[in-house]
Amino acid sequence: MSTHYVLKIQYVNKPPETRNIGARVTTIGREAGDIVLGDPQSSGRHAEIHFENGNVRVKDLGSTNGTYFNGARMPEFTLMPGQGFSIGQTIMTLMAVNTAQARPGGGKTMIAMGGLPPRPPGPGGPPPGAPPPGPGGFGAPPPPGPPGGAPPPAGGFGAPPPGGPPPGGPPPGGPAPGGYGAPPPGGAPMGPPGAPPPGGAPMGAPMGAPAPAPMGGAPMGAPMGGPAPGAGAMAPAPNPYAAPAAVGGPSMGGGGGGAGLEPVANPLDIGETVGAGWEVFKNNAAAMIVGLLAVGVVGGFTLGICMGPMLIGYMRMALRAARGETVAIGDVFGGFDKFLPALGLFFLVAIGVFVGMMLLVIPGIIFAFLAYWSFWIMADSELSAIDCIKKSVELVREDIGGTLVFMIVSSLINAAGNFVPFGSLITGPIAIGMGASGFERLTRGRQL
Repeated sequence: MSTHYVLKIQYVNKPPETRNIGARVTTIGREAGDIVLGDPQSSGRHAEIHFENGNVRVKDLGSTNGTYFNGARMPEFTLMPGQGFSIGQTIMTLMAVNTAQARPGGGKTMIAMGGLPPRPPGPGGPPPGAPPPGPGGFGAPPPPGPPGGAPPPAGGFGAPPPGGPPPGGPPPGGPAPGGYGAPPPGGAPMGPPGAPPPGGAPMGAPMGAPAPAPMGGAPMGAPMGGPAPGAGAMAPAPNPYAAPAAVGGPSMGGGGGGAGLEPVANPLDIGETVGAGWEVFKNNAAAMIVGLLAVGVVGGFTLGICMGPMLIGYMRMALRAARGETVAIGDVFGGFDKFLPALGLFFLVAIGVFVGMMLLVIPGIIFAFLAYWSFWIMADSELSAIDCIKKSVELVREDIGGTLVFMIVSSLINAAGNFVPFGSLITGPIAIGMGASGFERLTRGRQL
């Protein structure tokens, strides 16, 4: 068998697959590469997997939305079997690594998720490449015992090997030395032969099943009145194959917005969002410039009545561009399917800021800060105007410092265009692209 690694890929819009990969360099991209994701949140040329000397390393190629490992954005990292990483909404898990290094007898080293390397061939053992006896996993009968009358290993599972005990071993039905049922050193047996050890479920029982309490109450040395080991259910072990924390977070939807969100999993990164805003503008310059002009002209000509729907359409355009989708100039008019909710949100925010400014200015600034994400939420969800403001408050409260710095930097970029003729036609779309990238980061893995 050639040297290779096994990679499981969980796509966004097609069934998962498992690949055996032996190439030294494997490219990952949205629409091209050795692994084509089709994920709108991935970049055209997103990352590479390097395979050398049995080591698997992942290297991000300067993508817009990054590559995440253990919940953190990482430019480069090494994978071990059982570990996974995410690109956008796509999850990839390293299942196993197979190296072609020969062992005595022609065996090969296999590093597999959830198991040990296969045993080398020997007397009584399976031939090379043969599957382990039984269905596999914990609780299965062990392989044939050692020849020549050697006693079974201490601490074994207590089950006799298939075909009876080996020569010189204990008689049928008798406990193996050191196995379950053996008396503890220096004391009497704590139960009849064959009873499970204190505080654990019998071997082969399903994980999480209640462990039987030992006979006779609490073990020796336990505090008086304390519970016996195994009286409660076994705590579930952490899942080593769980997706990074950003994936599968709590939903932002739901009635009323009464419950707050968990602490933000993806805090705002100013450098990343500024760079992403520039990428959005650079790749869609014509649509973003003409779209901004359309927002100003239509919104001003209608005395602000159409400003809300035009803003929603323009923000939808920016979100699609940030996700790597193709945009067109006409997308800016797409917000009119939410004419009334967008109109209501525009006037609610305008009135709130105006009233706050009348109350010594600071309340108006605070309200504008808390409602910062409300238009983005409406552009990407079906929430009402009031619920959009509520959800914006929740998002801001999760990352107050990050949102404050983000808002200041975005405002400075937007204002810088006023010092150059027609400069706002460049800095305005960059600030909108920056907002789209920041909103994507804050809400990654959540459903609005």
